[in-house]
Amino acid sequence: AAKVLGTFLTKFPQDPLVPDVQLRLGLSLFNQGNFAESEPLFVKAAAAAEYQFADHALMRQGQALFEQDKVAEAAAVYESLPQRFPKSALHSATQLAAGKCRFRLAQFPQAQQQFAASLAAKGEEAPDAAHWLGRTLLRLNKPTEAIGILDQAIAAYPKSPLLPDCTYARIDAVAT
Repeated sequence: AAKVLGTFLTKFPQDPLVPDVQLRLGLSLFNQGNFAESEPLFVKAAAAAEYQFADHALMRQGQALFEQDKVAEAAAVYESLPQRFPKSALHSATQLAAGKCRFRLAQFPQAQQQFAASLAAKGEEAPDAAHWLGRTLLRLNKPTEAIGILDQAIAAYPKSPLLPDCTYARIDAVAT
């Protein structure tokens, strides 16, 4: 698939499908573990005027950066999505991803903000955001707040596959 998509980009650089082909080629390369090669394709697709999946391309750019261990750059890309694409359905997912980047960088106040925003959206990312928000609050030496967040998540998402993570984080908070 990568060869065909690359050929299309070479032969038809002005075609209106170029942003879609860039995104698809980027995804193909990303899935093969070629993160550095996929990143510029995501950048181009995300920058395409009025491309309906530009927000998705921007999120994938963040993922490619993260996989290259460019965590601070990935966080900045994720955090830019709500401003660049205010109507995107990916806000909660990118806030969660940005929070994980900030957590990994030990930037816990920024991680807390991102996880809290993702959790507040009450989307499919909410249980994961609650788990990470609880872990972040523990790093900020706020175990009582962590217990409250985690108790709410455990009650609100009893069938979530992340229930064990929330439960273990709560145990850690109680033990602190």
